[in-house]
Amino acid sequence: MTSTTPKKVRVPDLALMKQRGERIVMLTAYDATMARLLDRAGIDLLLVGDSLGNVIMGLDTTIPVTLDVMIHHTRAVARGANRALVVADMPFLTYQVSPEQATRTAKSQVEFTFSWKREKRWEGRNVRVEVFENAAGEQSTPAQSFR
Repeated sequence: MTSTTPKKVRVPDLALMKQRGERIVMLTAYDATMARLLDRAGIDLLLVGDSLGNVIMGLDTTIPVTLDVMIHHTRAVARGANRALVVADMPFLTYQVSPEQATRTAKSQVEFTFSWKREKRWEGRNVRVEVFENAAGEQSTPAQSFR
């Protein structure tokens, strides 16, 4: 019996897709319903952006978006997605202070986003956070991927 469940997208899959010149599709989702719809449509990556401050919360800026808010929405998107790789922004001032702070924030996002899962798949896995300096000389970190 063969499974009809589509294979989950992983970071190595994205590298292969890029190497083969395939298109990689990423759209934004803030809740489980939209994640489910986009996932079923075959979207490869789902971004939970801090833009939810503007789009969902009606704020003029993303600065007030907290880590707790990001975890709340990333958790909802992760519940709705079966195939797509879920990627989440780290909110303002949760990574800029130091590489250590960025690592703590990323680990918290992973831990609290997936604490609802019964499986203990995160044991023994390292969360990799690459902190770099952008053109303005400020520390920056790429969005964190989960799943």
